[in-house]
Amino acid sequence: MTKTRRPGAGRKPKPAALRHLEGARSRSGAANPPAPPKPTQPMKPPTFLKGSARAEWMRLVPLLTECGLATELDRAALATICTAWGRIVECEKKIHDHGLMILSPKKHPIPSPYLAIANKAREEMMRALCEFGMTPSSRTKIEATPTPEMSSSDAASNARFFGRT
Repeated sequence: MTKTRRPGAGRKPKPAALRHLEGARSRSGAANPPAPPKPTQPMKPPTFLKGSARAEWMRLVPLLTECGLATELDRAALATICTAWGRIVECEKKIHDHGLMILSPKKHPIPSPYLAIANKAREEMMRALCEFGMTPSSRTKIEATPTPEMSSSDAASNARFFGRT
């Protein structure tokens, strides 16, 4: 009797670009395929991103694109990260202005609804960040070294992104 694997069981597979940066080998010992080609044009942010969400897109996407970790196919996931960031910033401003506790219509102190929204956005953002290797634990093994075609500014960006200044 053979065991069948449940869908979704076990670790999620890593993107090829992350495996390439880690220098990992497959189980058979063969080197993993090279990283996917880098896009020739920068990705434009979705039109619905405004304010701090758009600013996060403009900061984050070029770094991920230079490392080969983001392509046009990742646009929705990147928009999720940036939207969550925008919500966090907006909610934190409201919490700063109104406090962690507010008065209910019956004049009882209750937690600010902005706190729940910010916490939910943080959870959503952290899940998406892990998909791109953008948390300390998910990038511990990544070695981003400059490739011959990388300019010195690209190499500096990679070093900044991976915390190797």
